[in-house]
Amino acid sequence: MSRGGSYRPAPPTCSHCHAPVRWIHISATGKRWPCDPEAAEAGTIVVLPDGAGVELAGEDLANWKGRTFRFHFATCPTTQGWRRKRGIPEPTPKETRS
Repeated sequence: MSRGGSYRPAPPTCSHCHAPVRWIHISATGKRWPCDPEAAEAGTIVVLPDGAGVELAGEDLANWKGRTFRFHFATCPTTQGWRRKRGIPEPTPKETRS
């Protein structure tokens, strides 16, 4: 659910570059992540028959024979414009003057 208490489905396009995305529920985190809609050789996300997404790495990924998908963050041309840099603290709210 969103913060306002009403459900809003995820948009079928990236809100930054407007490219189509496929939302995949990643079972390890319990969250949905935007992925490129087409399978990719360089992908690390696998969609299991039950619809759950799993991120594979190393030998598991090398042995996987099915389709893999890539997180959209890896291909979005505007990623650096909106992605938070690690190690930078959250911004503090501006003080209001009375």
